[in-house]
Amino acid sequence: MRVQTCDSAKQSLKTSALKMVQCFGIKTRRLCAMFSIDPYVFSCVLLLLLANTGPVLASENDVDDTYRRIVLVGTNLKLPCTPPDAEDILEYFTWSKNGVLLPDRSSTALQSRFIIQSDFSLLIERVAEDDEGNYSCSVQSHPPRTTSYSVQVEVPAAIEELLHHGGNSPHYQLREGDELDLTCMASGRPLPTVTWKYQGRVLSAEESIVDVYQKVSSVHRIVGARRLDAGSYICEADNGVDLPATATFNVEISHAPDIAVEHSWVHTGLGALTELACTVYAQPPAQVTWFRSVEGVGNGEGERKHLEVLPSNRIGTLVMSNGLKHVLRFKSVRDADLGIYTCRAENPHGQAEAAIEMSEYLCFLPVFYNFE
Repeated sequence: MRVQTCDSAKQSLKTSALKMVQCFGIKTRRLCAMFSIDPYVFSCVLLLLLANTGPVLASENDVDDTYRRIVLVGTNLKLPCTPPDAEDILEYFTWSKNGVLLPDRSSTALQSRFIIQSDFSLLIERVAEDDEGNYSCSVQSHPPRTTSYSVQVEVPAAIEELLHHGGNSPHYQLREGDELDLTCMASGRPLPTVTWKYQGRVLSAEESIVDVYQKVSSVHRIVGARRLDAGSYICEADNGVDLPATATFNVEISHAPDIAVEHSWVHTGLGALTELACTVYAQPPAQVTWFRSVEGVGNGEGERKHLEVLPSNRIGTLVMSNGLKHVLRFKSVRDADLGIYTCRAENPHGQAEAAIEMSEYLCFLPVFYNFE
């Protein structure tokens, strides 16, 4: 490993010699005094030797300590440089990254985030992804000493792109039978694992690809969309650095109405409060209308027609259960109200209907005979 010499030597021999004295520290000056050697003369001789022999290279006896540092992006990182005798070394040391000498302190780039501190350590403020690499602090000692660090920058998982399927919105509308690819693109260091979830259960991914930009692209495919496929799909990216990143895809399946009734026959009594109910599944929401079946007049024997039930003070309609349940309510049933009612739902994709018959509940009293 190359060891730094006094850079000012090329400009002035005297200045270089004095600088050499400073570089080699207090022990050198004490040694010169012990043997009555002028430090200036000693430095000049050493400077000439260095000029003829070139830079000093580290020998096999150099001490090299290597450490691993894992740091979260955006935080600060301090890399100590631990020379055996800082008083002797003074400033005769170098910091490098991936074998390239770091700029000196006067560099604007170094002053911005890289700070060499008084204890020779290197402080990296607001660590960025590009700061990952191998750092070395080399000091002139006996033997020369190098402290190396392998710096790994961790970045929390993030979901960077959503599928552009007819727009940038994570809200998708399909018709029954359609296909849709939900794509989640995630990044992070280390690369995250992507998981798809729907209604609390884990789904399989059709494919998971790592591109040249070190991003994971995961696809969940909906084939032959059904009404039951509607809902929220969650893409979760996790690399263990922080909380998992999530993205939600809302999928709507457009379909014709589907009607379900709890009771197709409702028994009631005159004057009683009675409700007829139907549950309507439709996307988009359907228009629901109630009809009463009556015998036709002048249209042939046995022919019936449907008359729309209009709200009144005694008869009303209610919508319950998030718009799914539709109720026809009679506050006080009359004899004329008995009959067959139809719940009809219609949206742009079609219509459906279901019939409910309301009849009077007859209570038969037992008959007792006297045979005397």
